[in-house]
Amino acid sequence: MKKFTRVLLTLSMVALLTSPLMAADEKAEKKKGNKRKRPAVSIPTRLPKSVVLNEEQQAKVKALQSEFAGKFTDIGTKSAGVYSPEQRKARAKAFQEARKSGKKRQELAAAADAAAKVTDEQKKQITEIRKEQRKLTQEFQTKLREILTAEQKDQLKEAAKKRKAAGGKKKKKKKKTDK
Repeated sequence: MKKFTRVLLTLSMVALLTSPLMAADEKAEKKKGNKRKRPAVSIPTRLPKSVVLNEEQQAKVKALQSEFAGKFTDIGTKSAGVYSPEQRKARAKAFQEARKSGKKRQELAAAADAAAKVTDEQKKQITEIRKEQRKLTQEFQTKLREILTAEQKDQLKEAAKKRKAAGGKKKKKKKKTDK
């Protein structure tokens, strides 16, 4: 009986000592799981809500996306390799600060480049990568339009006109206020 009590006490002590460690691990897992995951590849498949695709078109669009996914991934990898991790952090921080201060697109880019101390060679590399990305995006958009019907293409043109007339600005969502 003494031996049984000793074993029981030992196991109880082990359980008491390890339970906080296990709880800390679970909290860490939950925190990791809460991070917003970004898509691995950003494929420019922006269609306005007015353009509704049928099932056949949706299947073709998915096939088109999978065809171009590798190409867009390669461009993203090239782009990520231009800046060092320190430069990426400095750029992100400078971008946030410049955006808060109300700077425009070119001013944002200039502030970010200055903060990251971007070299002329890096600027040249990024310019080439962006040209390649624009060309690939245009190719993708052309193939995407081939899938659309004439009516859907008209709806797409109308949406583009509205966007251009609005100055390319997105509508801001109104915040709900609690009364």
